[in-house]
Amino acid sequence: MIASLAFLLTSCLATAYGYVPDQPAASYYYPNSEFNAGLEKRHTAKEELTECIAMRSDAGIYQVHGTGEESACGLFLVGGMDTQVEIEFLNFDVDCEDGGVVGILDGWEQNGSIFPPVEDMGKTGIRHTTYCGPNRPKQLFRSSGNMALVQYRLPVPGVGFIIRVTYPLNPHVMMMYPEKLTFTYVNVGARDLKTTALQLTGADHTSRHCAEKNKGDKVEVRGGGNFEMVNMQLFQELCGFHPLIRDTHSVMCGATMVRLVSSGHYDNTVIVENELLSEESVTVQTFMCPLDELPV
Repeated sequence: MIASLAFLLTSCLATAYGYVPDQPAASYYYPNSEFNAGLEKRHTAKEELTECIAMRSDAGIYQVHGTGEESACGLFLVGGMDTQVEIEFLNFDVDCEDGGVVGILDGWEQNGSIFPPVEDMGKTGIRHTTYCGPNRPKQLFRSSGNMALVQYRLPVPGVGFIIRVTYPLNPHVMMMYPEKLTFTYVNVGARDLKTTALQLTGADHTSRHCAEKNKGDKVEVRGGGNFEMVNMQLFQELCGFHPLIRDTHSVMCGATMVRLVSSGHYDNTVIVENELLSEESVTVQTFMCPLDELPV
């Protein structure tokens, strides 16, 4: 994605991203067919997904059935920028011996890479879990940020699953991006948490030499062909403080990231604006990736 960004820096920013462990579910799951039949009748306000690759942002009940094809499919879920994704399995009928499997990814897979990067998941972060046969999902899944991916292969017609999707508020913000928005990051003394999102910069009383000053709180501006951290260029670091200062940059990369790192010693806030790059919005201050890392 090529982005043009303008932002207001009201503090050096720490992070607001972290893994939130799965929460024990209530006794909602019963594998016997009689209960499942009753469940089908009770949950009438559901959408049956027919496309192999789907994207949804609404809370609700979603039903998936096998079509007899071997294709690997996915349901991409994205909520508001201050939410998490919570997934509850209401019905599960997927047989391992038939080649069926269902997986949940904490984040998204995009262009062959996983977002957020593994470096920002925390030591206890569990990225991906799979289910089939007797290994049935018996807990609520709660994502770290506002996105999750349900992957599945259902080669036998008629088998499948039903999920309830909700979007509870997230105290640790980590987000995927719409094309244009203004958003605020707030960190309240959280340590060893990282937020991965879209771009940022500051000016005046902020500093671009955070490593030299041994700053534990900083904002990193990165870009690359995908979201693999090792392949992303570090364009700029920011730390310090300045109220309501605006600095605009153009970022020409396939993937653009703002990474916020916290020492846990301060409460930090940053306001960021971003939009797709156009000829009118190109600025003098431009970050550019190699040609092979630009979007096609």
